[in-house]
Amino acid sequence: MRTKLLMDEHVQSAVTSGLRLFGFDIVTAQEVGLTSQDDDIVLAYAAEHNRAVFTVNRRDFVMLHNQYILAGRTHSGILVMKYCDIRETIRRIRVFAAHHQFDDVSNQLCYL
Repeated sequence: MRTKLLMDEHVQSAVTSGLRLFGFDIVTAQEVGLTSQDDDIVLAYAAEHNRAVFTVNRRDFVMLHNQYILAGRTHSGILVMKYCDIRETIRRIRVFAAHHQFDDVSNQLCYL
């Protein structure tokens, strides 16, 4: 099964648009009404809908991942990276997706 992504609200819209051109299954936090919601709500939504979260908010999502694991909760994966230009961000996500399936990232924190 192909990795499905939920883009955190801080991800540039051009990244989402570019990945959609390559056929990625993506929804954004804005599209599903998660703008300005706490990160735990974003992660819970993604888990409920079997989507990995892509974010540049490393600090908060690393902490949230650790909390989930310690509490025995599950999520569908978190992909994090620092801010990069749009082309580099798209390239890294495409390379990652070429080597991983959806089940590969469940409960994983992946640095791109």
